[in-house]
Amino acid sequence: MNVARSWFGLVSIVAVVACGSHGDDPKPVVPSTSAVPADLPRPAFDIASIKVGEIALTVEVADSGDERAYGCMFIPELPDDRGMLFLFPGSEPRSFWMRNTRIPLDIAYLSESGRIVTLCRNALPFDERPGVYASTAPARFVLEVAGGWFERHGLNEGALVWIPHEVLTRTPGPDDFKPNLPRRIGP
Repeated sequence: MNVARSWFGLVSIVAVVACGSHGDDPKPVVPSTSAVPADLPRPAFDIASIKVGEIALTVEVADSGDERAYGCMFIPELPDDRGMLFLFPGSEPRSFWMRNTRIPLDIAYLSESGRIVTLCRNALPFDERPGVYASTAPARFVLEVAGGWFERHGLNEGALVWIPHEVLTRTPGPDDFKPNLPRRIGP
């Protein structure tokens, strides 16, 4: 009887270790990036220069619905001095996912004043779990840079992002870029 109880206990411990203790938080299955086509059309994003703390970045500006939907999908790399800035008409809680995004990204949610209110580090490629990469406070702007960028530069939540006045006051462009995108690439 004691041997049976010991054996059952050992099997239970092995099962928890092997499967993980967070069965309700499934990890995404990351398909091979070779399944992602490299020749899909990209919108002609406007370019701007911003500063994160004291670090200059050149960003593509996504200010229309179509540009925001396309974002960093399908790009094979993102150099350390580049990023993408998403402009929204107002502040509210926001959430991004990594559909068709083949590289890890750091996602910074910015307040109306340009302060980082939430920082999601190293978002996983192709991760479509809802709400995983969400702001904890209302955000008007979102900045995406290569995964690990904020750690490499020693920046955290609370850092200030300087966005030029001409970018902040621009009228959003038309939602006329309608790529024929597949819903998902990979399995």
